[in-house]
Amino acid sequence: MFTLASLALTAYLGTAPITIIGCSTEPLFQTVSTGDIMTEQQSGSQLHIRFVNAGPKTIASVTFAVSDAGTTQNVIDAGTFSTGASISHAFNWWSYTADTVDCEVVSVRYADGTTG
Repeated sequence: MFTLASLALTAYLGTAPITIIGCSTEPLFQTVSTGDIMTEQQSGSQLHIRFVNAGPKTIASVTFAVSDAGTTQNVIDAGTFSTGASISHAFNWWSYTADTVDCEVVSVRYADGTTG
């Protein structure tokens, strides 16, 4: 069974917007063998966040607030995100049950050390 929930929104931070293209979860399964019987069991989930650096400066990290099943957790994506770069990353995710996740940008740290 495959469940994919997605949300597209745009979050602007000062003069350097991050455009969120998608935010979704996907269940992960593992095969479990009991004698001659093999079954698939959910072993976790992955969180997928897709975004674009639409701002004028290179970004070193983005902190997202991710709401899932009534709980909000921060997820930090670190790297070198150049202006215009389209980024798609997956993270191990704790929730097994949520069909919908919401993501919004909390903060960014630029490559020059400033924050927004």
